[in-house]
Amino acid sequence: MPINYHQPLKGLVSLEPYLKVEPLVPIELLLHVWVVACQAIDPATDRLLEALFHLVWVQGHWQLVTPEQKQDATSCQPIDTSANSSTCNAAIEIHSHGTMEAFFSPTDDRDESSGFRLYGVMGKVRSPRPQMLVRVGLFGHCWHVPLARVFDLKGGCFFEDLGLQDSRYYYNKWENSNVPQL
Repeated sequence: MPINYHQPLKGLVSLEPYLKVEPLVPIELLLHVWVVACQAIDPATDRLLEALFHLVWVQGHWQLVTPEQKQDATSCQPIDTSANSSTCNAAIEIHSHGTMEAFFSPTDDRDESSGFRLYGVMGKVRSPRPQMLVRVGLFGHCWHVPLARVFDLKGGCFFEDLGLQDSRYYYNKWENSNVPQL
């Protein structure tokens, strides 16, 4: 029987979630993601495409991978999902929403409901103040976190950090009987 995680359980202490990314992801990698997201254009329609990026921890350094992907204006999917791919080995996955706002869609919730990873979505990429929202995903349980918990912002950033406005925990409403519920 699923247990509502908002309900206190007798005998268990209350826990506060905690996230420490060390070292933080260099801001240069986030800026590179933003530049490539701004350049992801469908030449036939001149519309922005969604774009997918992976941050992989390799030999003590963060490495940015832009995987081969299927893209359109409302979705992006990696082509290689093999065990050695960045899709399987990424600690952080970021996708862009082009001109739309940064939010996790029901499709994102479904796709990101298994496993443990940090997820980011970048929106309004060509606006003067692009948006970014980052969450920790743990088997469908999510927590919005500020950008500074993940990226080395060096005292500033021009992104509108939506995690500062909406730092909350929630469970994806995505119906999946294989997802353990706390």
